Amino acid sequence: MSALKIIEHPYEVEELIHHCYTTKAASIDYETSSFNFFNVGRGDYPLMISCSFQPGSSWVLPMGHKESPFKKTWPRLFRKFAKEVLENYLIAKIAWNLKFEYKWTLALGYKMKGILKDAMLAKYILDEERPHDLKDFAAKFYPQYAGYEDEMNPPGKKKLAWPDKPFLPMCKYCGIDSDITHRGMVIMEPKLIKHGFYPLFRNLLMMATRVLGEAEYRGILTDKSYLEDLMGIYKLKLEKSNDGILKDPKVFKFERAKKKDHVQKLIDKIELEIAGIEEEQPKNIDKLIANREAKLKRILEGDLRGKKEIYAGFNPNSTQQLVEFLFTHKRGLRIKPTNKTETGNWSTDEDTLLALKKKDKTGFIPKLLDHRALVKLDSTYISGVYPLLDINNYIHAGFKIHGTVTGRLSCSDPNLQNIPRDTTSSDIKKMFIPPPGFVLLEVDYGQAELRVVAELSGDKNLIEIFRKGYNVHVATACRINGGIEQYDKVKAIIKIGDNMSGEELAKPENKEILFWLKQKKRAKSLNFSILYGQGDEAMAEELECTENEARQFRDEWFDQFPGVKRWMKKIVKFCHTNGYVPNMFGRKRRLYDIHSDRYGLMKKAERDAVNSPIQGASSDFGLFSLVIIRGMILCGKLPVDMQLAYTVHDSLGYYVRPKDIHKVVPIISKICQNPQTQKYFGFELKHVAMKVSPEIGLESWGDLNEYHEDTNYVKLYRRRASL
Repeated sequence: MSALKIIEHPYEVEELIHHCYTTKAASIDYETSSFNFFNVGRGDYPLMISCSFQPGSSWVLPMGHKESPFKKTWPRLFRKFAKEVLENYLIAKIAWNLKFEYKWTLALGYKMKGILKDAMLAKYILDEERPHDLKDFAAKFYPQYAGYEDEMNPPGKKKLAWPDKPFLPMCKYCGIDSDITHRGMVIMEPKLIKHGFYPLFRNLLMMATRVLGEAEYRGILTDKSYLEDLMGIYKLKLEKSNDGILKDPKVFKFERAKKKDHVQKLIDKIELEIAGIEEEQPKNIDKLIANREAKLKRILEGDLRGKKEIYAGFNPNSTQQLVEFLFTHKRGLRIKPTNKTETGNWSTDEDTLLALKKKDKTGFIPKLLDHRALVKLDSTYISGVYPLLDINNYIHAGFKIHGTVTGRLSCSDPNLQNIPRDTTSSDIKKMFIPPPGFVLLEVDYGQAELRVVAELSGDKNLIEIFRKGYNVHVATACRINGGIEQYDKVKAIIKIGDNMSGEELAKPENKEILFWLKQKKRAKSLNFSILYGQGDEAMAEELECTENEARQFRDEWFDQFPGVKRWMKKIVKFCHTNGYVPNMFGRKRRLYDIHSDRYGLMKKAERDAVNSPIQGASSDFGLFSLVIIRGMILCGKLPVDMQLAYTVHDSLGYYVRPKDIHKVVPIISKICQNPQTQKYFGFELKHVAMKVSPEIGLESWGDLNEYHEDTNYVKLYRRRASL
């Protein structure tokens, strides 16, 4: 078992530091009053920190816990530990989900320096499937520690908030956390080296931990007053949407029937009670029966009282009521249900409703889907954002390096990866603004996944499209419909069509324009549906055609890009042989179902075998660019006050001063197009380069406009600021 030492005297901190100097390692773990590192000094604080300088033991420094002997003096003791250990370049810092410790250290006024090792990310590289938490890891590899957290929450007792958990059990828990983490890292690090994962671990993921940790710590500035106005607007939208559902004729009939059923149940219940009283013959039988009969008379007259008697009404957010209305009730839509949930109930999730939409002749399901989208939009990005604001109106979204099996980042609190596009909800992004004196610079990767495909497959036609700077979707439409030599003509036609209304496009004289607009849309759908391995049915729905036509379109696409088809076959064959697929940066996606006897699972694994190297690498290019950019900021080649605000899918957002824009854009663009992958990962782009499109937001994330090198952004910013 782990040897635990709880520091009781200030001089023992010196001993701990000496031990860390000797082993050159410090596996640390904070226990904190909450997750709100940004609220340190305003209600939140660290309870304790543990440090394991060698596997098998850990020391705990009590801090702000109410039973801590250093409750008032811990900042002085922690300062010594932080300066001598956490900021010491020669001592490796280890943690499980190290980004958490990194942010809390920043919040406490210090910065981890030197070699950082995240044991959770080491596990993630070696096994990308969930779970990734320390408790599951401990239970699997150190079964003697299974359930070690239970001591802080005795069975049968109410779960206590972290500041109220008992001192000694928390010390033990905290110490085991840092010890198990240290043990795990000692075991996993040689495996990372042996299997060729170390460049990925050290040069990308551990550097990305710093980049993203610092971005999360700083946060994204939000216009609070604009958000409050937006909350009022969306409250009215939700009320109107809900009202529209309740006034639906079918819902009205269903409501009337349900209310009648509800009243009948009340009557039946009272009559049963009267019958029971008559059978039992209690002493006060006459009084009891009189009370029930009076209640029955009142209900029959329509005088309903209290929550139990008054029918609550139809709630479109209630799964149980939706199941009744859509599938089972005689006064509902009576649509034949298809999918069941894990609990055995009929499903009403979005995918199910989208599939059932064709069977609904009333138009209710589209109305319900719109309402749900509005509810989700409000709960995630409007009313859901407000509680996340810190005292300075910043939100601190969490970017998860380990959030997906392919390596693509995920995000929470709020999920910025799913933030609505300007074309659907342009008002949302406007709440996110640059700090005073700064503008927002966003560099957006163009067709990153298709560029990765061109590089991996070596397809000459796809490479030609990118080398000539063509729009890949327009070029694909041209290749499928007559040849690439008509590209300039078609591009000009589409540009005209983009500025025309639907009514104008429907005119006979604009037949050619409409044709090419449809072809571009079809080409775009084909480009991505083929990469994601969509089947005939899904592709037919996407392209709004028959399955036979979808197969024909796919064949036409592969006729133009035969190298892609060859690469797809090659990577699927590799996966069948090896059970995994690699990406350019050294990740492995293990696909155990590739050997499944179940055809559906095997085919899905084949689709993942194609998509994983594409999706993972396209994301890694952006992530590695963030790392290189941070390095250039630290060494003064980019402005020191330039800050990463966010990274969303294939976009990087920075706060930059207007005077620095023309210096920053060329440097960032060059980095993103072809970062130094050969030096750090042993490969380089040979056929194509990545491409980014810089945009500037003077006022908010919602007012991004194309960057122009001849624009005076200082003058433009001052003009906007004076309005």
